[in-house]
Amino acid sequence: VDLKARKVLVTGCGPVGLMSIAVAKAGGARSVYATDITEYRLNLARTMGADLALNARTEDVKAAILAATDGEGVDALLEMSGAPSAIDQGFSVLKPGGEAALLGLAPAPFTFDWNAHIVAKAAKVYGISGRKLWETWYQARGLVRSGAVNLAPLVTHKFRLEEFEQAFAVMMSGESGKVMLIP
Repeated sequence: VDLKARKVLVTGCGPVGLMSIAVAKAGGARSVYATDITEYRLNLARTMGADLALNARTEDVKAAILAATDGEGVDALLEMSGAPSAIDQGFSVLKPGGEAALLGLAPAPFTFDWNAHIVAKAAKVYGISGRKLWETWYQARGLVRSGAVNLAPLVTHKFRLEEFEQAFAVMMSGESGKVMLIP
């Protein structure tokens, strides 16, 4: 998905979503909006460059994004959460002809408004898997080495290898960015 001069929504601000925010900004996105359900991760989203970070539990995401985009919606949806509610919200603000890249895995099958979210708005939808793994690794390495993307703020916790149980507990709490285990 080409993000130059486009309005982008990232749903889910775990480590991959947070990296997506930084890459979208480095790729020339006009604006980047982010949603999550924890304030901790929304603060990280702001640190990584999100222009607007919304708590999907407490805020009307659709209304806020439509207001921020003068009623147009977003050009691109980067879905990283796998949460059915976030997927629905993301597609509800995707403008006609918009593109959606889906990486988040839903916990189970769910109801989705295929007609409104895909067909009627002529959305282009991409399921993301490892098919371009090496290409994207080289692109990511280039962005980091050039300084266009700074991933340092993502590393919020470091644990010794033998502290893996504590590390996993912190990671599962949602109150972390990237958790590192150090040998």
